[in-house]
Amino acid sequence: MYVCAVHIEHFRCFEDAWVFPNQGLNLLLGPNNSGKSTILQAIGLVLDPNTGWYRDDVIGQFDFFRGDTSRPIQVRLWLRAHPDEPESSKVKFYDRLSKWSIKSSKRGRTLESLIVDPVGGDLPPHEELLALELTAKWNEAVQLAEAAVNIVDESGNPTPFSIDQKRQLGFRLVPATRSLDQQMSFGRRSLLSRSLEDGSLDTALRDIRRKLESIKSDVTGAEGVVSLLSWLGRLVPGGFLKDASGHLLEEFTLTFLGASISDLRSATSLATSIKNDGDSTSLALPWNLEGTGVQSLLLLRAIIESAKSSTVRPITAIEEPEQHLGPSLARWLFAGLFPAMKSKPEDPEVNTEEPTLSQLFVTTHSAALVAELRGIDPVLLLPTRSVKGDGKAVVLTASALPTSTKKSFERYREEYSKALLAKASSW
Repeated sequence: MYVCAVHIEHFRCFEDAWVFPNQGLNLLLGPNNSGKSTILQAIGLVLDPNTGWYRDDVIGQFDFFRGDTSRPIQVRLWLRAHPDEPESSKVKFYDRLSKWSIKSSKRGRTLESLIVDPVGGDLPPHEELLALELTAKWNEAVQLAEAAVNIVDESGNPTPFSIDQKRQLGFRLVPATRSLDQQMSFGRRSLLSRSLEDGSLDTALRDIRRKLESIKSDVTGAEGVVSLLSWLGRLVPGGFLKDASGHLLEEFTLTFLGASISDLRSATSLATSIKNDGDSTSLALPWNLEGTGVQSLLLLRAIIESAKSSTVRPITAIEEPEQHLGPSLARWLFAGLFPAMKSKPEDPEVNTEEPTLSQLFVTTHSAALVAELRGIDPVLLLPTRSVKGDGKAVVLTASALPTSTKKSFERYREEYSKALLAKASSW
């Protein structure tokens, strides 16, 4: 499934904002502080199965619009099924779809629920969508936000949106602050580990732990270790203490069996194999010693390729993929991102797109590069904030512009982002 509509209320810089994403590629373009990251984070709050709602910093006081905690934050998503949706997704969601119709006004499009008349009769044009709703209210007594994410029907009746259902949608957010050392490790929560869909690494690490235990004599035989173990043994008279199983403690040794698999995963890092001139042996250079741009590039490529091969068609969001990259590497990265999906302009009332591999959201400041590689159809334009500061926002879908307008913009691609922003601000 993919996100076809987003409604954000009272969250950060948005008091009221509607977004209608493309089915495949979505490039969020806009000036600093226009709300690009806020849109991705709002989607993540609803879909990300790894959101730690037990933490007190997931939603803070100033995540509420203007810090006004008297009104709740609400984020609503509507998801549409791909024409060839996997059977596993059908089983989990098809009995949760509800009926919605698209309404148009001067401020753009909105979605409204369609309450079915029990008497019957012909229904107006509508779609059956999966509607999700996040509501976060501020608890003044404990100074925390209390949030819930539900599947809702046409009447707003909620059903809890489970972790298992979230995992089925496979949402992944790669933030601008990537913590490359952590994300390129094999720790449980790293983005790299999430690309491992089987238990082969854990199995291999268990084997290594057993092998280390079998050759521990290489360590226990070291002179310094022998002295240490002997000294520990003299501290307590022999036969005086018992271990947890009731056996007498007679001497000390070492073991690797106390290391958890999580410990071993964290100690395992990516490396590059290098050879010196004239040397047949190779040296493993830890990946964190490489340049920041190279680390970021590999991380992003790994995530995209994983998304392309996933059976659940994950919804992926990446903030500023071009950061830390020179012009040539940025071009190569974008050229690799875009073929991951097809992104024809979408009529939200009639789904005519070909099935896509996944849905991708990207925030970027590289307007000229985007125009050169893909034109403006995948672009979602975020104008500068209203001079009234009322938090009302129109996110312009560039594919909805007239053909003549799009051609005019693409003719001057170096300046087209400024022109589009001016156009969006006048809406």
